[in-house]
Amino acid sequence: MPLRPRSTRSLLALIVLSLGLIATEAGAATVSHTAVFPLGPYLNGGSHTFPPAAFPRFNLAGECLESVCIRLDGGTLCDIGFENYQLFPVRVTVTALATITLQRPDTSPILMVQPTVVVSDSLPVYDGVLDYAGPSGRSYFSLPGADADSTCLTTTGDLALFAGAGTINLPGFATDGSFQVGASSWAIGPRPYANITVTYHYRNCIVPTAPTTWSRIKGLVH
Repeated sequence: MPLRPRSTRSLLALIVLSLGLIATEAGAATVSHTAVFPLGPYLNGGSHTFPPAAFPRFNLAGECLESVCIRLDGGTLCDIGFENYQLFPVRVTVTALATITLQRPDTSPILMVQPTVVVSDSLPVYDGVLDYAGPSGRSYFSLPGADADSTCLTTTGDLALFAGAGTINLPGFATDGSFQVGASSWAIGPRPYANITVTYHYRNCIVPTAPTTWSRIKGLVH
């Protein structure tokens, strides 16, 4: 049975409304940017401040920023040396650890990772030469450590930091947390670095429709 004209108009109105709702949902999207904290010097029991990582702020016309998701992939390259100069064998365990912290421009922390390398060896009695080699010593070079973490920022204050024209500079630093057990002499040298990914999650800003929209559709439907 053919549709009555009024019913046809009702169906068309509902289809248009449905398509509008689908378009709104389909408007969700993301854009990502990456930057690095370059390989730093040997920490030598201290700390290192990285050059700030710069990211473009979110500045797309007609789009609303919903969250900023950040991933911090931290790494180290570690040189390790140790020696036993005791007159008895020992078991040596070295933990080379750097704590890498990513911060907001006001230096409050966003993320922290701890790339770690662990080396363990059994050493005989002292061989008479303190050289981190031979029977009673060991040396390792450029051992890789890795750790990662991520978070999503959604507060009004955080979103405001990342929105607008220009760039945002995120500072960061690394501190040495290395330690060892069993060695008579040792040197532990982690060199820190990191890759940072910032992902903006956004959608089309919703423009309110005329207040009579639903009443008009209701009037078309029986």
